[in-house]
Amino acid sequence: MVSKQPAIDLRTKLIFLLATPQLILFNIPFWIEIILVLLYLSLFLFSRDYKWIIFFLVVYSLQVLVFNLLGQVSFHPFLLFILSFLSIGLRQMILSIIAGAFLLKTTAISEWTATLTKLKAPKGLKIGLAVLTRFIITVIHDFNRIRQALLVRGIDFSPKRVLTHPVNAFEYLIIPLLMNTSFTARDLTIAALTKGLDSKAQQTSYRTYTLSGIDYSYWLALAVVTIGGILA
Repeated sequence: MVSKQPAIDLRTKLIFLLATPQLILFNIPFWIEIILVLLYLSLFLFSRDYKWIIFFLVVYSLQVLVFNLLGQVSFHPFLLFILSFLSIGLRQMILSIIAGAFLLKTTAISEWTATLTKLKAPKGLKIGLAVLTRFIITVIHDFNRIRQALLVRGIDFSPKRVLTHPVNAFEYLIIPLLMNTSFTARDLTIAALTKGLDSKAQQTSYRTYTLSGIDYSYWLALAVVTIGGILA
């Protein structure tokens, strides 16, 4: 058995993801919110995805800026609704988005299955998550391939073109993607069953996944910041 320990264990990623809905229920101070955002973004340091750190920092900074402008500048009601959603509603979900992006970006299917097997999770959950994780990655890949095929034919669907020509975008992008996803879901399910994920026999793992001091440090930091935010 080969031991290859990732920097951040899957259980830590799941704890950070599952903790975010609970944080929304409490009206935490702004400075605690900043600390939580930085704590979540620091996870990307271990995968060296610095562009994601910059991206989410820019998005969060713009959300805070727009939120401060809402009470100072007069906007059209529809524009006010859009800006309020982006700066308030989407801002409340920013931690979930960061945790979800890190989870999908850095977690292999083998780590999913090995960790869930160790946790004695139901086989249905194990197969479902294994298929879903790979399904999302495959759909994104298929979408990019469809766009590249359209570019070869001289059809460029930029975000602006999608907004200005939604019917054409639906015909050329969404319909082929929907047709392909049905086959993708079937193939991924068959692949998961072929690997024996539904087998009742005792399963072993090629790699071992254990909690490290880094994981416990993140658990402690999340607990301290969360409790501090609730009591503040």
